[in-house]
Amino acid sequence: WEFNGIDIFDKKRVIIEGYIDSFATLGAPFEIKGYFETTNVDQSISNNHYSIKDTIVGSYDPNEKTVSPVQGLTKEEIADGQELVYTIYFQNTGTYQADRVRITDKIDTALNIQTLRILDASHRITKVDLLPGQLLQFIFDNIALPDSNANEPQSHGFVSFAIQRNKAFRESHSVPNNAAIYFDFNQPIITNTTISPVYKPSIISSTFDLKQENEKLTFSPNPATDLFQIFTPKRWNGKGKVNIYNNIGQMVNSLQFDDITKPIIISTTNLSSGIYSIHLKTNKGQSSGQITIIK
Repeated sequence: WEFNGIDIFDKKRVIIEGYIDSFATLGAPFEIKGYFETTNVDQSISNNHYSIKDTIVGSYDPNEKTVSPVQGLTKEEIADGQELVYTIYFQNTGTYQADRVRITDKIDTALNIQTLRILDASHRITKVDLLPGQLLQFIFDNIALPDSNANEPQSHGFVSFAIQRNKAFRESHSVPNNAAIYFDFNQPIITNTTISPVYKPSIISSTFDLKQENEKLTFSPNPATDLFQIFTPKRWNGKGKVNIYNNIGQMVNSLQFDDITKPIIISTTNLSSGIYSIHLKTNKGQSSGQITIIK
């Protein structure tokens, strides 16, 4: 899709509906990615990429809550200010149109309320409040949401917002979140509860020196877009050499570093999308792993 002549604070929306293969396995993971490109000066490219990770489910409650990334954020992503994206879906399954929809969402104290951003909504939000106790409230007045019997496609709605975790946090605390949806004057419908832990990515690596078999590299983020960091075993120090190989075994870059006790930052500027093998050689041993680049 191409959009031209968009004014400041203007917005455009692309709605994509997809169908899952009937042979798909329930519980299987999937990921949807999108990105935005512009030929104009962009003050921040960090918000030009978006991905949703989730699992395939069967029958579902149309009034639900989701969070992305579904696995939570790593310590490095929290420190970097990356966001959790929450989406609340609702549907009028009554017997008459709803003229007012009110949604309340209690924001956990592990989240930084000062960083909250409203991303999108299916209908015009007439009021947003932050009530005592960090209770976030969205109100859709005069929404005229038809019931599912009268017009099933138009009976749905959603609201989406992003928020960061506090940079000071307990690793054991998984952030819970649910929402209450009020249709007119009816009793609230309580959504499922999402859980966002501190994600500890699995390490994909192998070692060439058997004495160093427990000395493994970790990467963050993985997949990566603009750059990624390599974290070496704690006792490794001194100089190191990083070789990067593409998926057909060709070395595409080789870099020298004087101090590998600090995270090694690698730019993906000269790397295209794909899977790469990262090899690190130091005076303490050798190790390797794989990282995925998405652009």
